[in-house]
Amino acid sequence: MLLTDFFAALVVQCGFRRAHRQQIELSMRRFAAHLGRDPRVSDANTPHINALVHALTEQGRLSPRSIRNTRDCLRLLRNAAIEQGLLAPTRDKLRSVRVSQPVVEAWAGEQIERRLLPAVREFPGKCPDCGVAWSDWFTALILVGWETALRRGDLLGRWQCPSKPWHQEDALRWEHVQGDVIVKPINKTGRVAVKRIRRRTVRAVARLNRGQPLVFCFPKCSRTFHDMQRHLLASAGLSGSLLRYLRRSAATDVELAERGSAKVLLAHVTDGVAEKHYISSSLMRTREPLPRALKARRA
Repeated sequence: MLLTDFFAALVVQCGFRRAHRQQIELSMRRFAAHLGRDPRVSDANTPHINALVHALTEQGRLSPRSIRNTRDCLRLLRNAAIEQGLLAPTRDKLRSVRVSQPVVEAWAGEQIERRLLPAVREFPGKCPDCGVAWSDWFTALILVGWETALRRGDLLGRWQCPSKPWHQEDALRWEHVQGDVIVKPINKTGRVAVKRIRRRTVRAVARLNRGQPLVFCFPKCSRTFHDMQRHLLASAGLSGSLLRYLRRSAATDVELAERGSAKVLLAHVTDGVAEKHYISSSLMRTREPLPRALKARRA
């Protein structure tokens, strides 16, 4: 039995969140590329998985975290195959992957207000599909991203690869915007997020409404978005990734105002994730939050 067929049956039996399913599918593609053929269930054994981890580490193309995630996804398939009697039980251990704790970087509120937003106002051009000025488009995106801390996939949808259009069904739609409240199912967890936005942001979002179904109409591919993002951040004198850093900045702001509130804002289920990956310790030590930026998030 092919490993892909085994996983398809496993999805029917157990069910997986879409994000988890996509991660496992990506891991199987890496496994297939390593073997040079479609892997069978019998290939999902400890020696083969260890060989893949060693090869990915030697190649140096993936981060240690990505390699560890690949190993863990294949371990899940191996264990499921053992439970169903398709693989013999083993005491062999999988290779460990050392992952260093990353330093969380984010922008201070003053940087967003005084550098990023002014730079956006000078951004040239219009969206060819709906005619919205890119300056208005990015202004609304930044304000919504900063105040709601929604992920890129929940605002813009998902791109399969750099050269293909994005999955529109995942993006923020006008039916999700109800006055000064955004009610949006989270793609990663399926939970419904309710986010209140300020009047300035309501006005910025309203300027994008030209009758199109998506709030952030974007006809291009992800490569175009990243190029525009780099141009924007360079003109503002900032480094980082636009929506990822806005999400971190929002988490840090609310955590400064009230300990433990970042987990609620980010809609995390697991304790400790916000502290490890979203809250900037340097900003926590040196900065004060902008009270007006917190009003909407704490409502």
